[in-house]
Amino acid sequence: MNPLDIEKIEAILGTAYSKLNNTFSWMIDKVDTKDKLLLTIYNDVKIDGTSDAISLISAQNNQGYFELHNCNKYFLFEPDEIIFLNISENSISSLVVSASGNLSVFSNINRKILQKDITTLDSSLLMSAMQLSITEEAID
Repeated sequence: MNPLDIEKIEAILGTAYSKLNNTFSWMIDKVDTKDKLLLTIYNDVKIDGTSDAISLISAQNNQGYFELHNCNKYFLFEPDEIIFLNISENSISSLVVSASGNLSVFSNINRKILQKDITTLDSSLLMSAMQLSITEEAID
């Protein structure tokens, strides 16, 4: 992610980032619950010493540690959410982070689900379909 992307993310989160080399981190404090969320963007992570590199997004909170590999798009959902995406030909995975410290992960969601009328979907598919449908402009 370039410096402009980092500035946009910083604005949505409402907190300053810390930088180490090509890695950017934000600490989000949930004042009401005293929980914390650490969001980190690792740019240009090398794989097997080759020239291939990916962006890796990690989020750590009181419930666990989560990673999204090969983040190839992101979507700012005003006023306070960022949806990091890994979009492939057949599936989408995402890590959703909010300025209030909330976190959601959706993994290997079949892209066909997003093309369906949500009223026809099985109820178990609704949350991922609704969450990811707002990213259609980033996906196309």
